[in-house]
Amino acid sequence: MWLRTFIEKVAARYPEEHWKHNGLNGSYQSVYRRDHSTETVFLKVHSDIADTLDQGSITALVILYLSAAFEQSISQF
Repeated sequence: MWLRTFIEKVAARYPEEHWKHNGLNGSYQSVYRRDHSTETVFLKVHSDIADTLDQGSITALVILYLSAAFEQSISQF
């Protein structure tokens, strides 16, 4: 059982180190990064919308829920 846990930790850490070493993480990339979560993304989006509205610009937020579409297509097979 400990071997499985060890492999999972190593496998989870490798992509993060690879992306960091090769500069593949964008500045707005929050997936698979330590100390980044959906709350971090929400705060960034909220801040950007508030800044844009303060400047007097019209702002729209479009959110696509794609997993529901994929679940529907998978269930039809």
